[in-house]
Amino acid sequence: MTEKEIIIEKLKESGCRITKQRELLLDVMLQKGFNCHKEVYITAHAIDKTIGLATVYRFVNKLQEVGVVSEKGLFRVACCAQKCPFNDSCMIEFDNGKVYELTGEEFVNILYNGLRISGKIEDDEQIMNIFMKKCDE
Repeated sequence: MTEKEIIIEKLKESGCRITKQRELLLDVMLQKGFNCHKEVYITAHAIDKTIGLATVYRFVNKLQEVGVVSEKGLFRVACCAQKCPFNDSCMIEFDNGKVYELTGEEFVNILYNGLRISGKIEDDEQIMNIFMKKCDE
């Protein structure tokens, strides 16, 4: 099951109909992270002129309700790596040119162990979601 399919399933379970506009908004949001509703609107409206800003606000709010979008100012559809079936979902590039590819599960395990060793979390705490802002180019 893809990330999109998982999110659509969560939306349907919450009683949300998946219209063509909502599917387009989801596709747009899955492509990259957004910092605000207006960025989502501008990108989606360029593809479908019938999409209004209110539609974007309502859809983002619905995604927040079902727990797949961060409310912390970064609109990035997120699905915890432990629950998603993606391989090689994370690439880490170092200044010497080395690149490491990690599965989502490997990334979560490395992050969890680092947080635990540094004393940031207790042994019994589990990562539910990870929200990252995109890197500045």
